Amino acid sequence: MNWPNPNLDVAYSEAWVAVDENSCLLVTVPKITGRYYTMQFLNGWAETLANINERIFPDKPSGEFAVCLKGSNVQIPEGTTRIDVPAKCLRVLLRVALGDDWDGAIALQHQFKFQATGSPKLPEIPKTLMFEMGKLPGVEAYDSAKLALDTEADINPGMEKLQANTRAIADAVKDPTERSRVDKIIREKALADFTKALPIIGHGTVRNSWARPAICGAFKDDWLTRTLVNFGGIWANVFEEVIYYKGALDSKGEPFTATTFTR
Repeated sequence: MNWPNPNLDVAYSEAWVAVDENSCLLVTVPKITGRYYTMQFLNGWAETLANINERIFPDKPSGEFAVCLKGSNVQIPEGTTRIDVPAKCLRVLLRVALGDDWDGAIALQHQFKFQATGSPKLPEIPKTLMFEMGKLPGVEAYDSAKLALDTEADINPGMEKLQANTRAIADAVKDPTERSRVDKIIREKALADFTKALPIIGHGTVRNSWARPAICGAFKDDWLTRTLVNFGGIWANVFEEVIYYKGALDSKGEPFTATTFTR
């Protein structure tokens, strides 16, 4: 899996799918008992839009589902459960617990099916800035900021001012003097604040040196936590599905080292 921290106790399947006003995604979910599973749908900001499992759909945990764009008027087969989502491009993560029977988990994994109805228009992949986790960008991140905002709407209420500020900065740094000033602030202040916030996941709770984020999977207006969670392990699920903990400091508040666990 090509993200920082995959869960090692589940069999993963992943895909990008598209829906629009005239199409939807038909999903077949096999009957699964006595084993954890969930099919998670997210937008490009890693906001969880839906989960399919026996907790969300206790009356019909398996069978046929139709994932449709909210407000679309598409025909779906009789007996199919409709799930409306507010995005045209979706990241799908299927997790099936390995348990003591790994082969059984993989067999179940292969019984999930996707089928598109209609011909949804596939979105163009935006050419935003690419960078390594160990080398965060400076002002150059603003060169593709507008493209990121225009390609995938940030649907969370409360983000409007942040988006407006981002657009304003993207315009301002076209001036070489302002670009240099903003880059200096990012590298001397913003990245230091980001690093400081990582161990406690922004506004998280810390007990016995373990941190738990204040919110996860569906972040509302907490852009800091969303950024930190996506940096450390993108495509996190909501608290109804999983509780995440992070250990970065020992009992003295010092960062873990190779000798921390030596007896």
